[in-house]
Amino acid sequence: VAVAGVAAALTECARPGDLVVPDVVCSADRVWRCPSAGTLSAVLRGDHRVRTAVHTGALIESPRMVRHVREVRGGRSAVALDMESGLLLDLADDGRKVAVLRAVVDTPERPLLSAATVAGGVAALAALRACGPALRTWAATVARGKNDSVVKEVRHP
Repeated sequence: VAVAGVAAALTECARPGDLVVPDVVCSADRVWRCPSAGTLSAVLRGDHRVRTAVHTGALIESPRMVRHVREVRGGRSAVALDMESGLLLDLADDGRKVAVLRAVVDTPERPLLSAATVAGGVAALAALRACGPALRTWAATVARGKNDSVVKEVRHP
């Protein structure tokens, strides 16, 4: 299961459109480990269609929208913040391989609800779109490692 979407960067190194593949997702109630994050990071870095930086580390889940990094507890040790990865990982907590992929919209220098949010959102969504083939490769790789089966892709019009 891949959880993909957008996030806020908590590190000065990330720019809008950069990708974040956390090896751990932390909420106020729980911590989820993503052991196949390294595989996804490697696949993304090796895919010529992915033209942005790939950051790894912790992702923090917030129960509310955060406008500035200084509002985030534990933000100094994390790479990014979102509002739903933990909730979605909770739903997929049945032994399946999981990974989280987030594209950066806003950064510490470009906070949420600034004039730069629209441009950051466009860059993030373009980066996510470029990740489709890499996500398929990741899914096939982790499926083969588990039971040597092939992943079936479902496309919606």
